[in-house]
Amino acid sequence: MPQGFLLTLEESGAVYDYSSLKMYELDIILEKQINDKKLLLLRKSRNIARNQRIVHVNNYEFSGVDELKSIMNVQNETGVDTEIILVSEEDFECELLGFINCLRKEPGGKIIRSVFIQDDKAPTFSLQEPLYTKQLQLDLPINVIRSGNVWGSYRHLPLPSLESKLVQTAYVAQMVC
Repeated sequence: MPQGFLLTLEESGAVYDYSSLKMYELDIILEKQINDKKLLLLRKSRNIARNQRIVHVNNYEFSGVDELKSIMNVQNETGVDTEIILVSEEDFECELLGFINCLRKEPGGKIIRSVFIQDDKAPTFSLQEPLYTKQLQLDLPINVIRSGNVWGSYRHLPLPSLESKLVQTAYVAQMVC
């Protein structure tokens, strides 16, 4: 399937020739070691011939929102094959992930990708930088880079409801701002 994945289970000690993956246009999305087995998550390679637009976002300035709206409106009206890449750099507590989850549910939101840079030593984001272009070729919606050029992602999980508990004492501090 064009947007499908292939999951393989392999012996961890065995030596495999992964050059055949390129012949079938498959990329390794995830490689995970579990005891004496190795899981590989594979996906069809994609062509990056799209028109890519970069929008920088952070928690302190919202100018990127207007730019994002105009790009999405133009894309919806013209049908031009555009990919929007939201980038957050030097902002380790950015709300980019929640923003992406909301935007991808909107009409036309499937064209949005994100790069969340959580590494001080990572190079500045650029589509000419091989570190980023290689990751964007995997066509994942959320791409997070951590220290040591380790790529991953985040997932929002609902927390269980809090239950009230009776306690013997409590500390209350009143402040005036």
